[in-house]
Amino acid sequence: MKNPFLIAMGLSMAVLGCLHVHGDTLNVPNQYQTIQQAVDAASDGDIIKIAQGIYKEHKIEITGKSIRVEGTRVNGNLVTTVDGERNGGVFILQHPGIHIKDLIITGGDAGNPGGGGILCRNSNATIDGCHIHGNRAPTHKGGGIFCDNESEAIITTIKNCQISHNSSGYGGGINCRKSSAIIKNCIINNNNATQFGGGVRCYEQSNAQIINCQITSNLAGNDGGGVFSGLESKPTIIGGSVSGNQPDNIVSKVQELSIEGPLTGYITIQDVTICGTGSHVSGAVIHNGENHISRCLEEGDIDNDGDVDTDDLNDLHQALGICTSDIDHDGIVNIEDLLHVIEDWGTICP
Repeated sequence: MKNPFLIAMGLSMAVLGCLHVHGDTLNVPNQYQTIQQAVDAASDGDIIKIAQGIYKEHKIEITGKSIRVEGTRVNGNLVTTVDGERNGGVFILQHPGIHIKDLIITGGDAGNPGGGGILCRNSNATIDGCHIHGNRAPTHKGGGIFCDNESEAIITTIKNCQISHNSSGYGGGINCRKSSAIIKNCIINNNNATQFGGGVRCYEQSNAQIINCQITSNLAGNDGGGVFSGLESKPTIIGGSVSGNQPDNIVSKVQELSIEGPLTGYITIQDVTICGTGSHVSGAVIHNGENHISRCLEEGDIDNDGDVDTDDLNDLHQALGICTSDIDHDGIVNIEDLLHVIEDWGTICP
């Protein structure tokens, strides 16, 4: 017969093990004054819960532990802000299993290696429900997020986020290096890259999946206002829209300007709406499904200048053979038309 004491001890250890997997909750600022203090005190499986407020911290480094860092929502709105105050990048994630959720991340200013808002280095982190805005990596990579991995097998997940008004030399919103990132249900807008990839840039075998995202009004100094791919990368864009980016929406280059040699890569687009006044798609692009590529002009924009105004009305009158001065529509512009105008002078039109 087995020793009952040993059996009881074994059950107790199993229970303790289960409790440890679920982890403890560390509260900021009630228990720990800063986020970094809570991170340093946390163990695998712990949750750091950050209360409503503005936390002025930078270079918050998570390494050697798989933990969750969560902000707070009030009536569905994000109310927890982490502001780097231009003193460096905001978060540095360097371990598998890290989860960042429900935070406003702003004020990051990172030099080399980059990642103004978040730097994911060899981390399959999950970034969920965050608003990442107003960050920059001036001469380097990833104004909002930089996924910098040594293997394309490391998959960072970015979902349900808004990534806006970030800037960088490369990849104003998101920059991926050797990262098969999953970017899902995100709004990526009004980001700026002085070189390539205003919204998203993929390079060095980054086979990212961009799923049901709205990539709009981003700007690049050279190519890829919306999405840029180069250096043997093969990203896929599924659903969503890529529109209004300058100078173009989607660009896949086999070779970047600074690299010599025969390098291959392409972008696959599937069921995507692509539109704007600039170039739509260029380079090595594979079309699957049903893609809608057009200028996406508003209904009524007859002269195709991007605005619906009186010029369009005049063009419509001309096309229909209507003379706008012929008030009584008798085919002659004369005193009768002027009398009609005088008669109605001062009345309020319905």
